[in-house]
Amino acid sequence: MDNSNHEGYTLKEWLLRHNINKDSDISDFKNLFNRMDFSMKKLHQSGKYVTSFHIEDIVIFGEGVYYAKTSKLYLDDQDYMIHRNIVYLSCLAIGIYGDCLGYIHPDYMSNIRDNFSSFSMFIPEDVVPYYKGIIERDSNVYLSDYVKSKIESDIERDRNILDQGNSSSNHKGISTYSKSTFVGRLLADDSNKAAFIQLVLFPVIIFLLAILIPIMIILGM
Repeated sequence: MDNSNHEGYTLKEWLLRHNINKDSDISDFKNLFNRMDFSMKKLHQSGKYVTSFHIEDIVIFGEGVYYAKTSKLYLDDQDYMIHRNIVYLSCLAIGIYGDCLGYIHPDYMSNIRDNFSSFSMFIPEDVVPYYKGIIERDSNVYLSDYVKSKIESDIERDRNILDQGNSSSNHKGISTYSKSTFVGRLLADDSNKAAFIQLVLFPVIIFLLAILIPIMIILGM
């Protein structure tokens, strides 16, 4: 399959139409790198890997990404080549984010690793942990998988917070209702229960005894 079958822009042309220093374009860059990663992952699943990440060998069209230069994955070096693809794409993204593509080369990882803290200042905060893992810890994770996992994690976190808020609200409503009365406040803890008995129950008991004793005396006579 050649470029003539794909209408779109090369990555080089796409970059000329976007400005990495504009906040309004950052979401486009994040979306682009996620799409590039997902397309690369699909290639790997089909038994191929990318042999060139040159910005003129990558075509952006619609919601798709086409890698012009690929080769067959062989079982004996499959894991290595897939990992190298992930590293190369990460370095490409870091170079574009930092507007220093000419100074980023995946074959000289020690330089990128030693200066990652400086590069990270130009990377969107929510994906810094991903690139940090690839560069500093040699992780082997697809960006698209990371983004999907993070979204699911954030949804689950928000759901838990919402559930806790509802539970707390319900509990608070019951607690507030019980403590809104004099008796409720007295019975709020064990130390106040004794006070409640002394303050309320004792006088009632004494009052009842004052009535019952004369009656019992009269009946006994």
